[in-house]
Amino acid sequence: MPLRQSSIRDLRNRLVTQFPPIEPFLEEILPRKASVMQYHFRGSYSNISIYTITGRVVLLQNRDGPLIPHLRILHKYPFMMKHMQVDRGAISFVIRGADIMCPGLTSPGGRMVEAQAGEVVAIMAEGKQHAVALGLTLLSTGEM
Repeated sequence: MPLRQSSIRDLRNRLVTQFPPIEPFLEEILPRKASVMQYHFRGSYSNISIYTITGRVVLLQNRDGPLIPHLRILHKYPFMMKHMQVDRGAISFVIRGADIMCPGLTSPGGRMVEAQAGEVVAIMAEGKQHAVALGLTLLSTGEM
């Protein structure tokens, strides 16, 4: 269903609140006058909303959780969120959809930055330039 202008304004405000560095680029990511469509997918374990502009996925949201930008947006604006790095051994598993475990981040090839539980982070791979995934931290960096 198409979003009303008030809902788009609310979506833009939540996006800037969650990712402050993208404020100067907000008009490129989520234009004010764009026709934003929202699709709901309901399942027994999830309730996912997908936001699109002219057929291209821009944002995802699971239930009332944080907004998760599409990987294309992260590649265009890599500074928008914190980066965690997994070691080389985890790359093939992550690309196939595996969860990131603490040993992949705490090993010699891994790297962590200070993050709170429930924060959206970019998953970088050792020796690679671009992010390979986006993730939601289940534990804070201190707990890891």
